[in-house]
Amino acid sequence: MEKLPRHVRMHWASDEELPHIFEIRKTVFIEGQQVSKELEQDSLDDQAKHVILYEHDTPVGCARIRWMSLEMEGTRTETSLYWKVERLAVLEEARNKGYGKLIMEWIIRQAEEHQIAGLTLHAQTQLEQFYQQVGFITEGKPFMEAGIKHITMNKTIHQPKRQQKRKP
Repeated sequence: MEKLPRHVRMHWASDEELPHIFEIRKTVFIEGQQVSKELEQDSLDDQAKHVILYEHDTPVGCARIRWMSLEMEGTRTETSLYWKVERLAVLEEARNKGYGKLIMEWIIRQAEEHQIAGLTLHAQTQLEQFYQQVGFITEGKPFMEAGIKHITMNKTIHQPKRQQKRKP
């Protein structure tokens, strides 16, 4: 994890910062990628935590995190807490500065600190290599979401401890 440059700050967003996040997402997804407003602005924002990144004092990047309980591979009953990373966005004028990577590394560090089992996301296929660079593994086949080709990607953070069977 790279240390944040002095002119960059990032944290869990407060309710007062949500309008900045929605403006970033509007610019990137609705205006930039022609995602419909109805798809981009959904009811899941109320159930999520949001990350915001500032360059100097200007909000330029964000991501949304939702909690999910997923069945762990190889078991039928063991579930664990995962975070689903969604709506990672960096304004065009702030791109190519490593801010997307900084956001993802910050989220990974937070997941480690909170003992989260893993992260999952639906990556736009043109960003698959970007997510691989921060340790995500591609799962399954591409699919369409919001009119854009996506792929599911996962990253294990903490392996669940398996209970040993007791001898009778």
